[in-house]
Amino acid sequence: MKSITSILLCLLVITSCSSRRQLFSSQSTIHRENGWYHVLSGQTDTLSSVPIVASKDFAVLRLDTDAFGRYAIYGQVHPYYFEHWTSETEKAIGKQIAFVFNDSVITNSRVNCRIESGNFVITSHCDKKLPAIYEKLNSEINLSYQDSLSELTTKKLWQEANDYKSTLTDTTFLQTKGMMSYSAIDPMTGNGFNRYYAYNQVVYLKALDRARGRLSIKDERLFFSCKSGRELNISDDLFLFICSLFEEWNQWLDSGKYEITKDEQGLYTVVPIQSKDKEAYLDSLWRKDVIWRLGATPIKDTQTIDEAPKWAKWDYDLEKYYVSQMKYPKELLKKNVAGYSVVMFSVDTLGLPREINILTTIYKEFDKEVIRLTKELPHCLPCRDKNGKRMECFYTVYVPFLPQRYRNRVKADSIAEEELKHCFVEWEEQAKFQDGKRWSPQNYICQSLKYDACLLGEQQKAKGVYKIHIDSYGEIKEAKTLRSCGIPQWDEEVERIIRNMPRWTPAMHHYGKGKYKDAIWAIPVIFENNHSPHNVIE
Repeated sequence: MKSITSILLCLLVITSCSSRRQLFSSQSTIHRENGWYHVLSGQTDTLSSVPIVASKDFAVLRLDTDAFGRYAIYGQVHPYYFEHWTSETEKAIGKQIAFVFNDSVITNSRVNCRIESGNFVITSHCDKKLPAIYEKLNSEINLSYQDSLSELTTKKLWQEANDYKSTLTDTTFLQTKGMMSYSAIDPMTGNGFNRYYAYNQVVYLKALDRARGRLSIKDERLFFSCKSGRELNISDDLFLFICSLFEEWNQWLDSGKYEITKDEQGLYTVVPIQSKDKEAYLDSLWRKDVIWRLGATPIKDTQTIDEAPKWAKWDYDLEKYYVSQMKYPKELLKKNVAGYSVVMFSVDTLGLPREINILTTIYKEFDKEVIRLTKELPHCLPCRDKNGKRMECFYTVYVPFLPQRYRNRVKADSIAEEELKHCFVEWEEQAKFQDGKRWSPQNYICQSLKYDACLLGEQQKAKGVYKIHIDSYGEIKEAKTLRSCGIPQWDEEVERIIRNMPRWTPAMHHYGKGKYKDAIWAIPVIFENNHSPHNVIE
């Protein structure tokens, strides 16, 4: 059964679309906005000319079903109109208000009490029409207009709350509007907008300051000496809420991740323990001092890099390579010495490092390790210009040496290595062509293939299998017929297409430093008599 909002206690739906009272004069030509109107008595046209609220003033709408499974539209006016809605529904107590849509009365309801929540419900005996009405009403809600109203509402509520705050003294009795809970101080609740959240926050924070003034420290925990809200001149529900907060604070302290401190008012509070990571702080300072452009740069000013060097395991971020593969100089590790080096080297057209230079460093021992790691770099996919031609470039890397981070990495690597002994891990990643789908090479060949199907004669189709050898740079190294389709010129055409294929992403080996590898594919191709070649995956 669907839940029924509290608005049903205030609004009694008494109208159906099959037996609706005549609320408009038959002579009336007045157009009315979609919205809620007062039902007047003693007049020819029994609806007020101005709406209580128009549909554009609605904040939220929800289509649901009532306890009997009939459609109903549940809504709430924008908080900016809460007071107006409350006032107008109070005037209508014992009378009726009507909802008008497209100049027709959908429902008219008797008001039994003032409605402070801004809620309403639209029902009808012709409930099957309500979904379409719901869609139309939703489309009339202007988000920009709603945002401007929200800004005005928030400003107004906080102005009122701060005005009240200025009147508070140490002897003012403090009580929130409604039972104190997290919902009481949250702008949005399960029932929609909370018009009292700003007022309640002012009351709560004032009460909390009074309570924090009675805190002391015992056994590294907070001790609250008060036994009731009366001692602080606050309501009992507010007192119990603050007591539960202090219990939470003590639980946080027990976790060892929080500590007690005093704020600018000299009152106790609990804050997370600040991590004093000296290494991270030094690292951030050193990075700011690096004046060189990191990454790839062209050797000549006239050159432009279209594709930067890319390493098999490290992609474009070589700092990860150095940090994960380094062996920290033993003496500096013992002394817990941190530092950094900045290395620049050229990457030749084979993707190998050349002309290694240390641009700056703190300790020469770091230089030796960086140079060693640079020399051991596996080849990358080299730089290319806008025409796809290989080109040399410079590459600059900042390499941090942080002893504690190094120890943590060595420990993590040791654990991971032990776990790998008990696992089956696939370190190889297959070569990829274009979008990486396994049938992409066959599709490319078949789309490029042209042949005279008449050569098949009476045969319906012929099949050939062809070898593609992709080198570690993603380029075609060899194209060869493994099994002929029976027509040599067709085999030669497939080989030609393979040799002219765009570059592949080469196969990769991810273990250790990572490297690109050669790969060999066997591609089956079907030649059909209807000249509709297609790929076959076997």
